Amino acid sequence: MDPRAELESSRGRGLHRSAAGVGKLVRVVAMAPAPAGRMTDDLVAAARTSDALLLAASVGPLGHAVAEGLFLPSLGAHLQPLAPTREFLPPMLGVGSWGALGNRVPGWG
Repeated sequence: MDPRAELESSRGRGLHRSAAGVGKLVRVVAMAPAPAGRMTDDLVAAARTSDALLLAASVGPLGHAVAEGLFLPSLGAHLQPLAPTREFLPPMLGVGSWGALGNRVPGWG
C-alpha cells in the first residue's frame, strides 16, 4: 500500500479539502477499508520475519491481531494520545485546545 497514492486519490484530495475535524474523521473512516485490505498481506509477510511488532496508531488494531495470530509480542508506539486528555483533543479532531473539559468530552460515551 502506498500512502502517498491514497492521499493523491480523489478521496485523499477530499480529505485535504476538509476544513473541520469531523469532516476529516468521516473521510478517513470511509478511506480505511480499501488500504487496510491491501496492507494486510504485506503486514503479515513482514511480521513473519520479525521478533516483535512496534505499531503506529494507524496499523495498531490490525498489527496486534497479526501479532497475536503469529504468537509475537506487539506494542503500540503512538506519537500522541489516542484518547482525549485534558491537554489533547482526540487526534482526528484537529489541533488546538477546547480547554480541559472540552478536550475530554469527545471521549465520553
